[in-house]
Parts: sequence; structure tokens; C-alpha cells
Amino acid sequence: MIIPNTVLLIDEFAFYDNLLTSIIIPGSVSSIKHGAFLENPLTSITIGKNVKFADNVFYNEFNYYYNRNRRRAGTYIYINGEWRLQ
Repeated sequence: MIIPNTVLLIDEFAFYDNLLTSIIIPGSVSSIKHGAFLENPLTSITIGKNVKFADNVFYNEFNYYYNRNRRRAGTYIYINGEWRLQ
């Protein structure tokens, strides 16, 4: 799924349980609310720099990994139970 670059905010539970495996979140998005992508088997997330998250936005601890990597823009891949920045 590609989110349009006109989107500034992703609201609570916006894409909850939609069987998404890959998403592209443009740099225009500055904030993602609680539960927006929960219950999706995501294995690829392309995201802009410095996006702020509420708690429990993604499954598989992506929030933690993105923050730990100083909120760097890029494509993150989930492999063998771990997120990696490509």
C-alpha cells in the first residue's frame, strides 16, 4: 500500500487488520496514531524521517526499532524476527 504524499496524519486504527504486508509512508506524514497498523503481517515499511508514533502503532515492535535508529528515513525489512534498515 502506498499512502499519498498529501496525507499528514494517520488516525487511530486507520489500517487495522487489513492483511497489509508492505507499506510506503511518505515524508509528508508527521504523526501516526494508536493502532493504525496493528494486526497486519508487515514485512516491509518504507517511511520518512522523524515520524512520531503513539504507542502500539505497528506489530512486531517496529516503533522501537525505528526510534532506536534515530527515526531515519528508509525501507525497513522484517527478517527472522527482527527489523533491519536496508
